[in-house]
Amino acid sequence: MEKSECLEVGRISKTFGYKGTVIINIRQGFGDCIEKEGSVFIEINEELVPFFITDFEDDGDDYYRVQFDEFDNVEEAKVFAGSAIYLPLEVIPEDVMKNQLDLEIDGYAVEDLEFGALGEVIGLYELPQHLILKVRHGKKEILIPYIPEFIMEVDHENKKIVLKTPEGLIATYLK
Repeated sequence: MEKSECLEVGRISKTFGYKGTVIINIRQGFGDCIEKEGSVFIEINEELVPFFITDFEDDGDDYYRVQFDEFDNVEEAKVFAGSAIYLPLEVIPEDVMKNQLDLEIDGYAVEDLEFGALGEVIGLYELPQHLILKVRHGKKEILIPYIPEFIMEVDHENKKIVLKTPEGLIATYLK
């Protein structure tokens, strides 16, 4: 399977127990795309290699305990810590892909309804509670929770995001 036919959906964080079980951090919204007895691709030496799941349990906060058929002990599994997990695009539902596209916003201009133009998106960080938008404002960086309550508009055509942030959030960065 080629990378162009897949999407990176997570990473192996660490091992769990002694039977080769691993903890995988899966990007928000993609956990339901993985079948309990299905397969995923793991990137090894820039190649995608299929691995078959024998057990898949939700551990909470986008972490999953996974047993692969190929791992029998902790030593075999430990080698894959940090490896990227991919799913074929064809198994990802359209609504999940649309949400993914909404997160590809690096370089978008950011405006706040009260403060006007804030700058450009230079990163989006995933926390267990929500996403954090990192915006370059001159020589400063502004961190804004990227949650539906604050998002007024995401205009992909013009690469622009309009926010309505709570009183005082932006002002603390502009002092």
